[in-house]
Amino acid sequence: DRVLIDTARRLMTLWNIALRYGNEQFLATGKRPRCMLLNNVLTLFKRDNPEWNTIPRRALEEVFRDIDAAWQRYFERIKDGTIERQKREYIAKKQRLGGVIREGKLQNFGKPRPKYADRDDFKMSLRGSFVIGPESIVVPWTSRGEKLGVLVLWENGYLPQGRHGMHESGGIRITAATISRRAGRWFISLQGTEQVGDTVQPEGTPLGVDLGVHSIAVVSDGRRYDNPRALKRYEKRLRHLQKEFTRRHCVAGQDNHGVNTYSHNMKRRNEPMSANARKTLAKTRGVHYRATCLRQSVAHQATHEIVTETTPSVIVLEDLNIRGMLKNRRLAKAISDASMFEVKRQLCYKAGWQGTDVQSVDRWFPSSKTCSGCGSKKSVLRLSEREYVCETCGVRVDRDVNAAVVLAQQAV
Repeated sequence: DRVLIDTARRLMTLWNIALRYGNEQFLATGKRPRCMLLNNVLTLFKRDNPEWNTIPRRALEEVFRDIDAAWQRYFERIKDGTIERQKREYIAKKQRLGGVIREGKLQNFGKPRPKYADRDDFKMSLRGSFVIGPESIVVPWTSRGEKLGVLVLWENGYLPQGRHGMHESGGIRITAATISRRAGRWFISLQGTEQVGDTVQPEGTPLGVDLGVHSIAVVSDGRRYDNPRALKRYEKRLRHLQKEFTRRHCVAGQDNHGVNTYSHNMKRRNEPMSANARKTLAKTRGVHYRATCLRQSVAHQATHEIVTETTPSVIVLEDLNIRGMLKNRRLAKAISDASMFEVKRQLCYKAGWQGTDVQSVDRWFPSSKTCSGCGSKKSVLRLSEREYVCETCGVRVDRDVNAAVVLAQQAV
């Protein structure tokens, strides 16, 4: 554990060195920096800094490759106008709220950012030859002939065993791995290739899926997947831990009205955090991690059942403007907690595995106001009306089920 943490923090330091080199290149030429060129002087750098010899060279090369990819994404966002649009949104928000517009933030808007070595959550990438055993993975991690990369797995039994990299094992070739740490837990994710046959589109009936806050997904065949409300479930615990962290890490004071407040002191922030404050921070991260796991688990179960149980030929979704919906300050927390974009993302890639076509209707299509029986449309439908009652044909149905059936009828 200690070796992995020290290695990850050294890789963060190397990222910052490469980022500084890239910024200098960008200011001098105005073109995309080529940080991968630093790989040519890596041997000299390790000769002058012997403590870096314990880190595998492949991990150091991945840092340069990652930061090159970050600069490439930055220039792509400049080309498609994303950076300028976000700058305008930032300026408009500051002007609306009366905040200070920082010129330094505008100059570095969207650029790769430095990484801080005092963080407890981090990740590092490796490429090369991997040996997967029944209970462990040997990663390409060598230092002066000594093997350091034997990682014991907590979960095992489903990975393709054997030597991977230049060779295939069981039709699967593992080429890269990412080791990450989150909330005190270590994870390894493997990237590889596998030869699969051509997928055939199923012949099932089309399905409409209505995404929402009350239920994360409602299917046109009547299935409903309730929202676990993960953040709301842990809100009381988070409030208690955040207050505890504030008492232990912030400086007490009073505002102009004599009310006791806590504020971050700049000198104190630069000092090492106390042991008790670190314990509270670790507990807070653990609660956030559990909420994320609960949200992800429910989303995976729902999308798996929708795609595999009925094998639909087409799945129809709404093209929701989730970024615009989050601007509603009364519903922003509930919309974020429902993870509608994540459910849509999982449906899309899992349907692709099964050969199911995913279609989207226009975001302005009135699926909730349209009757699934006769097709008539209501002029007004309030959010508090949970049951759809058609004034033309008299049908009475749950509004989410009605919207899902209307979406299924739009399948091409």
